[in-house]
Amino acid sequence: MSAPDLLRLLAERDVHLTVSVDGRLEIDAPTDALEAEELAFLREHRAEIIGGLLAEPAAHCAACGSPSWWRATGAGWRCSHCEPRPQPFTGTSLTLAGGQWAPGTVPPAAIPTTVADLLELHGPTVAGCRTADILAEADDDDLPELRDRDALDGFARALAADRRVRPLPDPALSPLGRLALELGDDPAELRAWLDRSTVGRALRVRLEHGAVDRCLLALRADPDGPLLLLLARTLDGNPGARA
Repeated sequence: MSAPDLLRLLAERDVHLTVSVDGRLEIDAPTDALEAEELAFLREHRAEIIGGLLAEPAAHCAACGSPSWWRATGAGWRCSHCEPRPQPFTGTSLTLAGGQWAPGTVPPAAIPTTVADLLELHGPTVAGCRTADILAEADDDDLPELRDRDALDGFARALAADRRVRPLPDPALSPLGRLALELGDDPAELRAWLDRSTVGRALRVRLEHGAVDRCLLALRADPDGPLLLLLARTLDGNPGARA
């Protein structure tokens, strides 16, 4: 039996061979899935198998029929369906046959995806924008594709470039400078206004010690709410409460 024949046979038994970033052959297999003779063959032909795994794929995945592959730098190719690429992803992707699955196989049904699912998956910000603002611009049919962080990043940057969404204030600015920019105010005037009261002064100190991001998100979600109340409730972990 040749190495490619064995790899196809193992794939049918849910045995997956990959190359680690340091060049080792890794085996992912159910318990007792490999026979002693097969393990001996893998050891004997390790170099040939590693070379085959590192070579650019020329066919669909033998296990599922997917045309899509990915590899981390210095590691072997992996099927995008059998082993979804990690997020964030830095490496190389490859799609064969114009994205068509192998004859006799079908792509998996799309995972039902909601905005709430994507907010939980990706967090409150993406590419310097509020994630909720980005998702509000997406069609429902496009939401499953935005499970991919790279796709969501690219969508966010395109929207920002077209001025369809407004990025959050530049993190390079001071905390009060960012908040003032969001409010359309002057940082010095905002500081003076906050310092007029004991509560405002305490909030300003907390803002200047790294809590401004949550406040910017809350302010973007409720731009017309009372500012001191919004800041206090956000910093205390209850941004959705209302008077």
